[in-house]
Amino acid sequence: KKCAALFDRHRGVIDGVLVTLPNFGDERAVADTVRMSGLNVPVFVHAFSDDLDKMRIGKRRDGFCGKLSVCNNLMQYDIPYSVGELHVVPPQSDEFMEDISQFLAVCRVVGGLSGARIGCIGSRVAPFKTVRYSEKLLEESGISVETADLQDIILGIDKLSSSSKKVKSRLSALKKYAPPMEPIPAKHQMTIAKMSVVIEQWIKENDIDAYTIQCWPAMQDALSVFPCTAMSLMSQNLIPAACETDVMGAVSMYAIQLG
Repeated sequence: KKCAALFDRHRGVIDGVLVTLPNFGDERAVADTVRMSGLNVPVFVHAFSDDLDKMRIGKRRDGFCGKLSVCNNLMQYDIPYSVGELHVVPPQSDEFMEDISQFLAVCRVVGGLSGARIGCIGSRVAPFKTVRYSEKLLEESGISVETADLQDIILGIDKLSSSSKKVKSRLSALKKYAPPMEPIPAKHQMTIAKMSVVIEQWIKENDIDAYTIQCWPAMQDALSVFPCTAMSLMSQNLIPAACETDVMGAVSMYAIQLG
């Protein structure tokens, strides 16, 4: 109970739990501590390897069997956990450091997706059923979807002046990022720059972590441009962008970025 209370008091700074077994350990205490703390974070179980010259009763550690028991208890308690490539491994080894590096990435992904806000601009076009998703299921995982009408973005582009400093700066950035843009008519270059500014402003106002946008054929019919270059530049600047209202694609891109 004391350990669980300690975890509970520091839940705001705990991204994951590392269980390490230098000996057989206390299987019930490990599972009880995680459950009673109320933490909902990744758990990694590690066990020390025995020294071959210290296998007698007085010195044998038996972390090997202890890990089996701890994992069994966690499974009974319905507490998700992960293990390393090897069942037992010295903590000073390269293999253990690789396991921990992977576990830290898992913690970043789980922590980042919990409370993530995904933006969806526009609606799914009829032929693209591959991008269907359940907003309710995402909400159960702590992921919110914030929507915007594509028409609102188009209206924002129309209202934005070509002489705006933000637009000029974005046009310059686009030209440096994706040369050559000379074959593209100047007015369309300007439209892409404005679109990028409007979307980015919407992202900041709504605290969006990643987004997706309707493209074909609405974007071409209304603006005579494709958003690909602007989306690519945003992704390069750590604002993941997915095509055709593919919300799950945006979630996946954000998870990759976190990892």
